[in-house]
Amino acid sequence: INLLYSISETLGSLLRLDDAARVILGEVCDVLGARRGSLWVFESRTNLLELVAAVGEPGFQDPLDVGSSEAITATVFREGRPLIVSTPATLRERGVSTEDGADSLLSVPIRYSPPAGEPRTVGVINLIGRRKGGRFTVSDQKLLSAVASQVGAALENHRLFRESLAQERTSREMELAHDLQMKLLPVAEHFQGAQVAARVQPAEQVGGDFFHLLHLSGGRIGVMIGDVSTHGFPAALIMALSMSAAGIYAVEVGSPARVLRHVDDALRDELETTEMYLSLFYGVLDPGSGNLVYSNAGHPHAFVIHSDGSSRRLGATDPPVGIAGPASYQERVL
Repeated sequence: INLLYSISETLGSLLRLDDAARVILGEVCDVLGARRGSLWVFESRTNLLELVAAVGEPGFQDPLDVGSSEAITATVFREGRPLIVSTPATLRERGVSTEDGADSLLSVPIRYSPPAGEPRTVGVINLIGRRKGGRFTVSDQKLLSAVASQVGAALENHRLFRESLAQERTSREMELAHDLQMKLLPVAEHFQGAQVAARVQPAEQVGGDFFHLLHLSGGRIGVMIGDVSTHGFPAALIMALSMSAAGIYAVEVGSPARVLRHVDDALRDELETTEMYLSLFYGVLDPGSGNLVYSNAGHPHAFVIHSDGSSRRLGATDPPVGIAGPASYQERVL
């Protein structure tokens, strides 16, 4: 009773699973007179039993395949029932050969029973060898099973806690990526020389949609609208590379078709590696002549709206960047 009460206090006061497990194993070994205690936890990602804590004499530490037919720990996990082995030869045959002189082994599954659903095995507790010799008894097995039931609930709470922290961390990283991505876009109302309004609303927290505004020589204005074919971090990376390359080439070469040609050359390897493509519209407005010269690499939503309210869709002149090929791109004048 004192042991179970002490374990309950330990699980309630220690957040670190390995620290709590070592304390619990130490107390269990003291009460039951075991030379070594070990606690193994199942990792679903690797399908292995991992050693979380061990006390007492040195012993086996490598991860165990749950499908192993030789390791007693794996057998107890698979079958979900305790096992007492008391023949030294059998211990050596079943993967306990590192416990020299061990004359008995008690292995108990750690079970978790959720409020709804079927109980499941989440790990195994082992006691190996008795300090005064002899074998573990059925009474020892019952006590260790009671300890294991307490540990099972703690393991599940620990797993949920880790998952919660991971989700919070991922959510925070996505928020930071979203903020950074939005800061890469120009502030439309601060653009000089034209009346500009713009809004970007990604389908996910991090997306591949973007626009770019450029001051060019002779009072001309460069307008770019783009969309990467996927969402998430890969799309955000291509978006950043596209904006950087477009800003450089727009100033250097001027012609919309040549700008898209250079952007395609610059991003081709990255787009092929990630199996993505980029729809991209780039137009140059000349307020002096009233002309718009543009090249459209497969972007479906570029329009001109006239003063009388009528609109005209500026259709694609070429396929998207990344799949257009070396003979692209063309220009049109409006």
